Amino acid sequence: MTAEHAAQLVKDRIPDPAVDKAAHAAAQLRGTAARVGRRAAERTPDLVADKVGQGADAARARRTPLIVGAAALTVLLLVRRSRRHR
Repeated sequence: MTAEHAAQLVKDRIPDPAVDKAAHAAAQLRGTAARVGRRAAERTPDLVADKVGQGADAARARRTPLIVGAAALTVLLLVRRSRRHR
């Protein structure tokens, strides 16, 4: 069974009113998130916005080392956790 087939089976079993209600809730959530994002952007001082932009640019430029570092940290934490539970 493929994921698409499983999704279709689940979709077929959900009543239409529930699907409509979920779609409406998702639309409201997207609208609220957009409003909050605009307000945050309007109220963020220019200096802070510039610094955040510089940090994001630096992270994009060094994406591979950041991913490797995050993966190494995750492995380290998982190993420590597994040793504590023994």
